[in-house]
Amino acid sequence: MRVIVEQPAEMRAGHVRLLCHGVSGMETGALKVSLATLDPGGARYLDPTGEGATSWTAGEHWFAPRVVAAMDGGVSIELGPEATWHLRPHTPYVLRVGGGAGGLEETRLSWPVVRLPSQAPAPPPVVAPAKEDPVPEPKPKDPEIDGGPPLPRPERPVISEADPPKPRRWGRLIAALLVLGLAGGGAWWWFLGGLPALLETAMQPAKLETTLPAARAYLRQQPPAADALGEAKRFDAAGVADGAFLLRSYAAREGSAEAAADLGKLYDPDGFQPGPVVKMADGDRAANYYELAAKRGDVEAMTRLAKVLRSGRTSRADGPEAAVFWENAAANAPTAPVGAAKP
Repeated sequence: MRVIVEQPAEMRAGHVRLLCHGVSGMETGALKVSLATLDPGGARYLDPTGEGATSWTAGEHWFAPRVVAAMDGGVSIELGPEATWHLRPHTPYVLRVGGGAGGLEETRLSWPVVRLPSQAPAPPPVVAPAKEDPVPEPKPKDPEIDGGPPLPRPERPVISEADPPKPRRWGRLIAALLVLGLAGGGAWWWFLGGLPALLETAMQPAKLETTLPAARAYLRQQPPAADALGEAKRFDAAGVADGAFLLRSYAAREGSAEAAADLGKLYDPDGFQPGPVVKMADGDRAANYYELAAKRGDVEAMTRLAKVLRSGRTSRADGPEAAVFWENAAANAPTAPVGAAKP
């Protein structure tokens, strides 16, 4: 992804437009961005709703831009002063762009000098969900006393003493006992075998259909990253590569280190094999995904990232220096399980 930051003269102070080239397949209505610093002590993420020091957080943060519009070969993103006020000129940042069920794009940019308002803007208000007024329960109508004919009283049935009850027969009693015995045996079977089996079947979730439209519909429900990665593996086994790629991209964006490392391997020039979705190696994309996984503690991703940066197959000018950093990080990092997702 290549990004151009512009601020035409007609734009108000603090407003800028990011022209993101090479971005495709993203839903503009659900597009969000993330801006992070490159501090040696750890990345900090911009939160435009904060003030002062609280505008930069340690945890990864995504926010919706003011305006998103599709353009030829990419998307146009407009940021307001609530975001640009906190960005320093000539300072490098990491920009990530994600769009709903689409993929994830990342690049580094040096923030230019832009016109800003004279005072710090107020953070955007947090809109609380509107409370619905309770619907009053209808009051029961009072019964009408006048205005209608009197209701007739029910007549009591006449019991004739001339027809005494007939004595019960033994056949009916035996039949009733047999019915009770069969019902009891059926209930015993139900509670011991039938009911638990029925409950177990009902509690099992329906499996997602392994098609690309089904994957898109599933991601609109915003499932946890671990669940999306599990579905991606099912799509892999079914040979549905485009659905697996979509699910894995979502899981990586939502915090799965394992998903990000898997995507890095798809683009890694070292041992690259073209597939149905990724047809060409891309060192920059491989490094971006490896870095996502490395920042979440994936030691193998740290090693792979250092190797890609040292190979010179990326456009990063600081590749050799960054490779040394990640080699040291991998050597000093404790062994941790891969795939941990953000809360």
